[in-house]
Amino acid sequence: MTTTLNEELLATSVGVLEDLCFVCPDPTDGTTPKPGDGITVQVGFRGPARGRLALRFVGVPQQDIAAAMLGDDDTVLSTAETRDAIGEVANVICGQLLPRIAGDTAVFDLDPPSFPEPDGKEFDGFVALAALGGRIEIAFRVEQGTIAGVTR
Repeated sequence: MTTTLNEELLATSVGVLEDLCFVCPDPTDGTTPKPGDGITVQVGFRGPARGRLALRFVGVPQQDIAAAMLGDDDTVLSTAETRDAIGEVANVICGQLLPRIAGDTAVFDLDPPSFPEPDGKEFDGFVALAALGGRIEIAFRVEQGTIAGVTR
């Protein structure tokens, strides 16, 4: 993992969670995923490099995040609506991170958010944030090409 990648991943993730979800996360001392039940959403990207960003919520009420995004904490959302909202969070983090680490002129295509089972592959960047009584983990992996000092 590169320090610069982790710094950009942290700054981007905190900014999106604060601005889009009205959540004030605190960086934890975690540098690796923690065991526990959680939901993972990922967004793949293609361009000068190919890879993916994964966002994992452990013990964080995703419905609260989704309702805050809509500006109505009293809204009761369906599972599908909640998944759409947290998928959008991953999409925005990925979309804002890529120009920060690849440069403003790099063009990427993003895949729609998906909810895969963990595949056990290692990541190149990782941050963990404490929020809403739980933990939000954000991982970044380069699968092909060079970006943020990582080459595959």
